[in-house]
Amino acid sequence: MLSLPQLVQLIYTIPLTIFYYYFTILLTYKIIIKKDSYFNNGFYPLILLKSYADLIDITNSFISIRFPRWDIASQFFLQITWLPYLFYMEICLTYNTMLFCSLLTSLNRFIAIKYPMKYNFWFSSRMLKIYFSIIISVGFILGCAVLTYHPYYQWSNGAQGYFVSFKNSNVGIFTVCYTFILYLPCAILAISLNVIAAFELKKYRRELSINMKKELPLFFYSIVSLVFFLLFFLYFLFRALHTIFYIPILQKIAIIAIPWIMDIQTFGLFYSSLIICKPLRHMVLFKEVDDNLVIQNKNLSKIKIISNLKR
Repeated sequence: MLSLPQLVQLIYTIPLTIFYYYFTILLTYKIIIKKDSYFNNGFYPLILLKSYADLIDITNSFISIRFPRWDIASQFFLQITWLPYLFYMEICLTYNTMLFCSLLTSLNRFIAIKYPMKYNFWFSSRMLKIYFSIIISVGFILGCAVLTYHPYYQWSNGAQGYFVSFKNSNVGIFTVCYTFILYLPCAILAISLNVIAAFELKKYRRELSINMKKELPLFFYSIVSLVFFLLFFLYFLFRALHTIFYIPILQKIAIIAIPWIMDIQTFGLFYSSLIICKPLRHMVLFKEVDDNLVIQNKNLSKIKIISNLKR
């Protein structure tokens, strides 16, 4: 039987997921099929890529992890030995995509604010394809490495359900390696980029044009994305610290918290984008984008600060 928190999570997850699919289909149509000039730029494709990762993870987690964790049809899942392998390959790809999309969003705002004249190069369609290819490749490599530790379903007294563990206990060492070698530098870099961008905005706030101030919500989205990114990073950090210092409470917190952290990282950031970015709200409501915004789109995702031209 589901606990109250699990029941609440199930109730809100289903409608939110349906709406998220609806949003992603619309944004896919705007960017890939219609090639809408407003959305087909260096910023919104990042949101689209993360949407794909979110929905794949949400869908797969229901099939391979949430039901076992809720102790629903457990015996059925225990008989499918390949499902934990599929699950971990998927989360290596999607988790990696989520984290690096947050980093790219921070980089996007940093270049737009600090070096606006270089924005068209660093976030051109060609560069975005390179970024996305690297992200997927890194995730695939991590996934292949993780599978060598042989994932399987194991009962957790703390979570009162099954979760995916590993037969090879050395997986903890691998967790420490990719947490501190890959994700920690990304977290530090993302923080640094947002701090520098914030100081630039504060330093030249009086010189920002009225039209460019309308693009500040994109920077606010970057900040929200960073906060959720750091919360997500804590999950990996707690697991790594448990491996190094053997602190079972950190492992227990990570296992219990990860479903809620993932909801924040997926649904939380998605609905934050709708609240912060007016064009996305208009899109889901089938409202036409303001003509003035279309004109501004020639400079979309770039905050042109006069002082940059004087340097």
